[in-house]
Amino acid sequence: MSHFTLRMGDRVKAEQELMTSIRKATSIEENAPKRKHVRNLIVFTWDYKTSVPIWEYMKSQPLRADEVQCYKALITLHKVVREGHQVSIPEALSQTTFLEELGRGMGGGSYAGWRNYSVLIRAYVNFLLAKLEYHRLHPDFSGNFNYEEYVSLRGTNDPNEGYETI
Repeated sequence: MSHFTLRMGDRVKAEQELMTSIRKATSIEENAPKRKHVRNLIVFTWDYKTSVPIWEYMKSQPLRADEVQCYKALITLHKVVREGHQVSIPEALSQTTFLEELGRGMGGGSYAGWRNYSVLIRAYVNFLLAKLEYHRLHPDFSGNFNYEEYVSLRGTNDPNEGYETI
């Protein structure tokens, strides 16, 4: 029983650190999300075989109130889908409505900020949705389109087969 309690304590601590990393990765400062914060999210997906807490905490952030914060969240989520545990892709597929809402901006219109990230946000959302749709149709590919992994899974030596799929 103490082993179970210890593991649950580790998970609670990890989720608290996850919240801090998300908050820092999606700050309102106009700079790229720091790699160390994004890496914490990616490692979490590998340690706990889930990305659900990442999506849930992202949803609780005021992303539609600040266009820089929203854009940084999209970058962060893209990296989690690309480099996270393979379960991150199917879990991301269940979040397409959330992504579409981010693409629509505040109140269904555009973002009201003076920095005019709205075009970038909509383009990034469209890219992520297309990427997720591709992975839904072609589950053999990992998030980073690792061709060598695809070839080993499919047991083929024909390079054209994989590249035609891409």
